[in-house]
Amino acid sequence: MTSRVDYSAANAAVTSTLWQYNNSTNWVTNTQMASEQTRDVPPGGLMAVTNNEGYRKYVGYDSLARASTTETRFVVDGNTERYFERQTFDSIGRTHQAFDAGGDGTWQDQAIENRYNEYGYLSEVVDAVLFNGAPRQRYYVVKEMDLRGNVTHFMQGNGITTRRDYDPSTGRLKTIRADLLSGYFG
Repeated sequence: MTSRVDYSAANAAVTSTLWQYNNSTNWVTNTQMASEQTRDVPPGGLMAVTNNEGYRKYVGYDSLARASTTETRFVVDGNTERYFERQTFDSIGRTHQAFDAGGDGTWQDQAIENRYNEYGYLSEVVDAVLFNGAPRQRYYVVKEMDLRGNVTHFMQGNGITTRRDYDPSTGRLKTIRADLLSGYFG
């Protein structure tokens, strides 16, 4: 375990935080988590972060020891609020979907999905929930890349198109230009 105490300007202890790790040589089940899906913690993995003000964060891992599920609890007006986050990975270890804390732990909504091109580069970020077979929203779409793999032209979900110019000899960014609605998703 690792701990930290934060002090006020008057040198009074205000917050005490504790990090708890799996110190065994085997995987253990984190029984403090409400989610049944990925509650296991590998040797050396972070199990929980807690403090004296009611904040609790529990971490679960997938079979490859990647942090994949997080449950966060804190007390608001005497009631314990719970928030769940989750990440899924594709067959070569890239983040596939990320469910944010706005969800209810059912993993049916509140998620983004990363899509990759045939060369393995991120090509777009979309709403993970499909409507009539298509994403409800596109948040980021790569339009062009240079030979170094730098994204030189992309569009965001709010209609802003960004162009970046890189020095071909060094790969360093030279200029950025952003325009509203200079292109569209297609």
